[in-house]
Amino acid sequence: MIKFTIPVSIIFLFSIVFTNCNKKDIPPSTPGVPILVPVITSFQITDICSRKVTIIGRNFEPDVSKDSIFFGEVKGIIDSVTPTEIIAEFPNYTGPVNIIVYCNGRFAKSTQTFKVPIPKITSFSPSVSGPGSIITITGENFNNDILLNTVYIDTVKVEIISATDIEIKIRVPRNATTGIINVYNRCQPATASTPFTFSNKGVVFASSNAGICHAIDIASGTTIWTAATNSRFFCGPIYDNGTIYIGSSDVTDNANNYMYALNATNGNVIWKYKAGPYDGVPVIHQGVLYVGGGIDAKLMALNAVTGEQLWEFGDNSYFRTVAPTYYGKKIYIRSSDGYFNCVNAENGQLIWRNWIWPGGNPAAVNGIVYTAATNVLYALNANDGTTKWLVKIAYLIDSSPTIVDGVLYIAAENHQIYAIDARTGNIIWQIEASWWVASAVIVEDNILYVHSGDGVIGAVNATNGTILWAKALPPSYTSGASPVVANGILFVGDNSGNLNALNSLTGEKIWTKNLGPYSMISSPCVVDPNGKVYFAGDSGNKQ
Repeated sequence: MIKFTIPVSIIFLFSIVFTNCNKKDIPPSTPGVPILVPVITSFQITDICSRKVTIIGRNFEPDVSKDSIFFGEVKGIIDSVTPTEIIAEFPNYTGPVNIIVYCNGRFAKSTQTFKVPIPKITSFSPSVSGPGSIITITGENFNNDILLNTVYIDTVKVEIISATDIEIKIRVPRNATTGIINVYNRCQPATASTPFTFSNKGVVFASSNAGICHAIDIASGTTIWTAATNSRFFCGPIYDNGTIYIGSSDVTDNANNYMYALNATNGNVIWKYKAGPYDGVPVIHQGVLYVGGGIDAKLMALNAVTGEQLWEFGDNSYFRTVAPTYYGKKIYIRSSDGYFNCVNAENGQLIWRNWIWPGGNPAAVNGIVYTAATNVLYALNANDGTTKWLVKIAYLIDSSPTIVDGVLYIAAENHQIYAIDARTGNIIWQIEASWWVASAVIVEDNILYVHSGDGVIGAVNATNGTILWAKALPPSYTSGASPVVANGILFVGDNSGNLNALNSLTGEKIWTKNLGPYSMISSPCVVDPNGKVYFAGDSGNKQ
């Protein structure tokens, strides 16, 4: 028998080959280079409109094909990768979820949850208002940058006044409509659950003794603008052709006194005339502003557009605390030295004067000018000042008459309200008020409204003097400011610095707006959407 002997070295070689060919569970790798675990340190949404997020970390795989990203269980799209940054597109949903990044069989999970900041409107106020008023929208996930927010009322884009992440203030435009409010933080929308109601009832302009003129939306009582001055206002504003005219009064420092012309849309100063103090309401006619006041207490005519003085009248008279009345190219005005003056409105020349020691401010109609003296009510010929009739009434110290349809209405400091035949001076009726009244009474739709010094505002049947309703406001001991009625709403100030809007038929309060810490002793001025102006001033003429 022949035997073959295999050398030991050959057996050892076959053993090595066999062993290496069966190590299939060892993956190929570069000797000495370990596979690192990725880590997410932070992330930030960089473009919410295109749904882009930037993820910061380390050990990412620069080869996009070897990476993947998930937002919770939903896969995202990776745009680019570096070892320390991934830019990806997140799915169209809000979260909250964790971000998971896979690289070379390893993964990283964010410690913070990812959530898209979708804006949400929780409320807005007021829900009803007109053009120029401010609406406050509250919610979440708005943008602090005004430019990155967009707000619409229905389809009308609106002006944003201010913005934080939880509150946006907008101004209602003149072309607004009733509709849903939508807020967009970049491309993310938020929709209010209830509609906004556009109600253009007009604007009420009112002055406070804090030296601030206010423009207020009638429908809601919200502020449209305020204009601050360096003095207080004791006289109310008047309106003409898009401009508010109002005088300031500081008896302690004449340097603080001006007649202001303010833009009625935004409150910006158009011009101011250095004079004063002004305690009386000015009157305007065909581009000329007539004011009593000035450093020398003169009666002045100013160009209403430029503020340039056209003429002044004074002599030895004193016109600081009075208001003029324009009638028939003449100015009728009382002076503090006891005279009642008739002045040519075109050149400031005196036409006639009577020494009757008038109080309040006059009213004129049908060729007759009516004015109250200490205890006498006069009806004077408007052309020459001769007396048509007079009636003695106690305590007509600061009363101003109102003439409506041939009847003169006047309230006095003897707690009485009178209706008098304007042609004859005969008393038609009289009733007792709750306290003294120095302001003018207002008549609208056969209802007389009067504000007494104890803060009671009342409505009286103008035909027979029957009291319809009375409402107590904070006492106005200093004046009892004249009310104004416009389109079913009565506006009147009180001693707490409030402007009150009341239902003119019932006296029920619609809204109250505080204008400052001091008494509101001047009358407001109302302008409706058609440009019709309602004001009382101190003269009492129905406007």
